[in-house]
Amino acid sequence: MSREPGTFRIVEHLQKLGEDIDAGSLRYHRKRVLVSKEFTFDAAHHLHCYEGKCKNLHGHTYKVVFGISGIPNEVGITVDFGDIKDCWKTDIEPYLDHRYLNETLPPMNTTAENMVVWLFEKMEDALRSKESHEQQGHTNRIRSPVRDADQLRRGQTGVDDPVNDQHVTTANDTGPTASSAAANGGPGRFPSWKSSVPPFKVKAWS
Repeated sequence: MSREPGTFRIVEHLQKLGEDIDAGSLRYHRKRVLVSKEFTFDAAHHLHCYEGKCKNLHGHTYKVVFGISGIPNEVGITVDFGDIKDCWKTDIEPYLDHRYLNETLPPMNTTAENMVVWLFEKMEDALRSKESHEQQGHTNRIRSPVRDADQLRRGQTGVDDPVNDQHVTTANDTGPTASSAAANGGPGRFPSWKSSVPPFKVKAWS
């Protein structure tokens, strides 16, 4: 099996676990990575206490990008893209797509700034629920991006540094303010680190 780039050829032999590659080689690294998946939905809404066209009922095609950070498990997976899609389809999209957001979302002004935190909370809860269900079914997962994010937001000690994959100690009272942390993916405070990538972030725009 050649690992050199070259001209097109027909593959004659599929790589087999245990013969061509051993289980210990499935994880290539132990660095923190950001897994992202993008979704779109169409919805109607209007704003309160706003003097402009958006005070009237109107619609958008929204784009949402979920970013989930973590260290890959022993087979090289941080979070399954299929899990993110399932959570979106089952737990989030029914509230959004072709819906009147002022009616289906919790009481709020339906601005992108408000909606992005709701999106974060729904995805976090859905992934946590899926993880709990799979653990009950004895699914083997070494690391949980949701649990890592939870530890980092709460400032717990003994979490992994997202840049250098080092064991570090953090404190609750360092890092961005609650308002800026919410804009980056959740309420509360993040511990101080040398990275602009939070453990879990959501972007939404129309």
